[in-house]
Amino acid sequence: MNLYFTSDHHFGHTNIIKYAGRPFEWSDEGTLACAEYMRDRYQATVQEDDVVVFLGDVALTRAATKQYYIDLISSLKGTRFLVKGNHDTQPVNFYRSCGFTDIRTYHIVGRHFICHYPCASDEYYPKEAEFKKICDSSGCREIWHGHIHEKPSPETPDGMIRHNMCVDYAPNDFLPVLITDPELRSYFFKRAERFR
Repeated sequence: MNLYFTSDHHFGHTNIIKYAGRPFEWSDEGTLACAEYMRDRYQATVQEDDVVVFLGDVALTRAATKQYYIDLISSLKGTRFLVKGNHDTQPVNFYRSCGFTDIRTYHIVGRHFICHYPCASDEYYPKEAEFKKICDSSGCREIWHGHIHEKPSPETPDGMIRHNMCVDYAPNDFLPVLITDPELRSYFFKRAERFR
């Protein structure tokens, strides 16, 4: 059994192809090709007994394609948790129908803070400012995040260690990232037991 983190698939979102420089045609056909490519990369990596934590911005769908993406996401292997991002604005039933068993906005696991944002600034997103305060007051030293797509995690004078889990970040290569930290593995495996 393995633990993976991943983020910012933006299934169904055509403009993300241009915004994040994804190597697909900027069209409805390119959007479908991108989604299927990410699905295939995911399915080749994750096994049914694995746990995968999505760090936000799963899908931005139109009414005409909503069921297609529900079916695509619900077909993904593993026990899947969602940490909601700024674009995860659908009712909770949408995410449940996609197969997410645990839906929340952040996790604190010892020294680890897991959320959608890198929590490096409180200037742009009210939620990021809120999470930055929670992270700072919790004594966490590492942040596992998405949100910034292809950019490397920001460095700050406080020495916080950040990990960009976005599929667009080149080292991640559109794949879920294997997490080997024993504390994180223990926490998420115990949570997964509740849903099996």
